[in-house]
Amino acid sequence: MKKITKLISLIVTISLVFNIPLAVMGAEVEQQKVNATGTMDLQDETEMQMGLEAPEELTLEPETENQTELASETEDIIEEDTIPIVGKTSKATDSNGFSYQIDSVKGYSILTGYSGNVTDITIPENLGGYPVKIIGNSAFDNNNIIQNVILPSGITKIESYAFRNCRNLKTIQMKEGIVTLESYVFYNCSMLDNIVIPNTVTEIGNYSFGDCTSLSSIILSQNLNLISAGLFDGTSSLKEIVLTDKITEIRSYAFWGSGLEKVDIPNSVTYLGDLAFYNTKLSSVVIGQNVTKLGDRCFDETISLKEAIIYGNPQYSIYVDIPFEKCTLFGISVHPYPV
Repeated sequence: MKKITKLISLIVTISLVFNIPLAVMGAEVEQQKVNATGTMDLQDETEMQMGLEAPEELTLEPETENQTELASETEDIIEEDTIPIVGKTSKATDSNGFSYQIDSVKGYSILTGYSGNVTDITIPENLGGYPVKIIGNSAFDNNNIIQNVILPSGITKIESYAFRNCRNLKTIQMKEGIVTLESYVFYNCSMLDNIVIPNTVTEIGNYSFGDCTSLSSIILSQNLNLISAGLFDGTSSLKEIVLTDKITEIRSYAFWGSGLEKVDIPNSVTYLGDLAFYNTKLSSVVIGQNVTKLGDRCFDETISLKEAIIYGNPQYSIYVDIPFEKCTLFGISVHPYPV
């Protein structure tokens, strides 16, 4: 017994001195290493599988009918939301049928459409809490209901095709502040008979009054700088027009087929485009002293033209053969501008 006790004491002492783990401890450590490397015995593997439960699978229940309807209603509310989002635009329609788009960054509304059935309309000063600054592209295009329109004072631009093909539009009142009328704004408004362009307007785009066959009177802005291409093309009822002294160009097809009977081209004009007065009703024309070019066939097919007075340098005479082709001119006088 004493020998056994001494032997055990010796083993413990050796273990402590040489840092050698006891056999029992060494076996447990070795078993842990085996388990860590995945070479565990079948019993350990079975015990682990029995002790661990698989996570519960997440399943999504299908939307109910009420949930679908709620989502649809939420989308509608978002689309019609009139509260502007910073950096973006929002769209809406008011109770009178005016559709608009808000630019909250620039701080104004754009009128984009009209779904009402009123013939005489006054466009509101504000829509969605913002001032209306622009009549948008094609806003009233092909609208055959409106007849008389009054624009608010805050409008600065009327975009292209805004009132195109409004065949029953008779009058439109524009106020000071508008700067730009883009192309084809009133194209084919066949009942529009008179219009006054505010003096703040400096630009009117191509064919804006094209095929306005009833237009008989127009007063141009004093600050308009050119007559754009085809601007009065087909205005068969327009017999007279006063061109202001800010106009520097009359571009191609400007008065093609118009009803003009007489026109004085101011000294500010330097250029008449090709076919600018093609097939008009002109009986006489006065061309100012600063015109440097008459475009090809400028007065072609104006068979009623009997007198052309060209002030300035006699060199203009070298252009008169082609610009006045097929005109029944009795005489062309070219002479210095009177002092």
